[in-house]
Amino acid sequence: MIKTTFRDKELELDPNLEFSFLYKNWKGEVSLRRVIAVKLELTSTEWHQEKQFILFAYDLDKQDIRGFAIADILEQDALGKAAYENK
Repeated sequence: MIKTTFRDKELELDPNLEFSFLYKNWKGEVSLRRVIAVKLELTSTEWHQEKQFILFAYDLDKQDIRGFAIADILEQDALGKAAYENK
């Protein structure tokens, strides 16, 4: 289990729920992000100032909770790690 906090709440995240996607950040840079989802919310953030769907997820490479605008997810591995391991 991965221990982290989100909005002052302690969380234990299952690494088997990892999935990945190509993401375009606010600078226009595209990278592969490996994450474990925490919450999907219709909101705005410092980086996404227009109200939109934001996926809050634990970024396995940055080891921190990050917000990802759904509109900026270019391609995703919808099945995730657990689905591949259970084949």
